[in-house]
Amino acid sequence: MCGLVDTAILTLDRSTFTFFGPSACASDSGLIFSVFLGPAVLNRDMYSVNAGYAAFYYYKTNAPFVLISRTGQSFYFTVNSYIHASRIAMGTFSGFAYRADGRSVEVKNGRFKIKLL
Repeated sequence: MCGLVDTAILTLDRSTFTFFGPSACASDSGLIFSVFLGPAVLNRDMYSVNAGYAAFYYYKTNAPFVLISRTGQSFYFTVNSYIHASRIAMGTFSGFAYRADGRSVEVKNGRFKIKLL
């Protein structure tokens, strides 16, 4: 996946967010992340926050999904920095995602930079 996130939404309690956008690598695919930080809350500058849970989806138009994370399986998501004044969060992700046929794929060295609204 490469490209720009076009939407990033933070919940009112500021502990959960979702971001998504199309891939610049293939015009008919994209990425969706839903992240639960609890007990952390993004209400001030923060660094090195590990998510309690992250759901990862990489999709292709007109297909159910290309890769998807699984509940209970290791998928790591870290907010390396969140600057409250700018609402910019940057960080990394890695773990295992699964194809429709059940085969696992290692996702590694993932990086993100998003503006949370």
